[in-house]
Amino acid sequence: MKHVRPWAAAVASAVYWGVGGFSFLVIAAVLRPILPAATARRIGLRLMQMAFQGFTKLLRVFRIAECEMVGFDRLARHWGGAIVAPNHPAIWDVVFIMAHVGGLTCILKTAILKNPLLAGGARLARFIPNDPPFEMVKRCVAELHQGAQLLLFPEGTRTRKNEGILNPFRGGVAIIAHQTRAPVFPVFITTNSDYGSKGWPAWKPPLETVRIRMVLGEPLVCGPEESSHAFLERLRAAYIAALSAPPDEVAPADP
Repeated sequence: MKHVRPWAAAVASAVYWGVGGFSFLVIAAVLRPILPAATARRIGLRLMQMAFQGFTKLLRVFRIAECEMVGFDRLARHWGGAIVAPNHPAIWDVVFIMAHVGGLTCILKTAILKNPLLAGGARLARFIPNDPPFEMVKRCVAELHQGAQLLLFPEGTRTRKNEGILNPFRGGVAIIAHQTRAPVFPVFITTNSDYGSKGWPAWKPPLETVRIRMVLGEPLVCGPEESSHAFLERLRAAYIAALSAPPDEVAPADP
């Protein structure tokens, strides 16, 4: 029975996203031509959050993964543009964050917009592709000036084990922060499992429950005299300090 549960969860997940992905394609095809862009986007963001919330419930029912979210009330009370910037140990990071935090505009790999399971919802919600980089930065800056909250992974991809606790950070997050002075809220993610990490087979479920902890850290703002490179180094140092500390010593943002 120990091995039946994760494989049953894998089948249920495939059905969930298969049906959900097709539904999003239909909804997007119907709504995008007839609704104002802002209205379609609000609907898309809400539907995406509901889809991720449903999936996290499925993971809990099958005891595949449980996630503790610490300090995120501060983000819910933040007014204006902000960058939510988690480290990226596994593929499920975005699922739990977007299920918990409403209204996030996600910067995602351009290839995902060609994935039929995700393309409909991502396009309806006006998610931002990461390629070409100049266009991505331009759109992010415009979104932040309009008060949006962006979900952006500074590592750019899932953490590679040979890089240690973090990959090198991509420069995009620092360039955007430098141009907008928007606060960057680091999210420090730790887990007891390699499930969903770089190199883990997509078809292989975990045999033990995955325990995840996400802590919202103090926001960092690029100073007026600070270069984007210096800010990027300061930002990465904050992650290394937090992820190297014992879990109970990682402090969330002040309430």
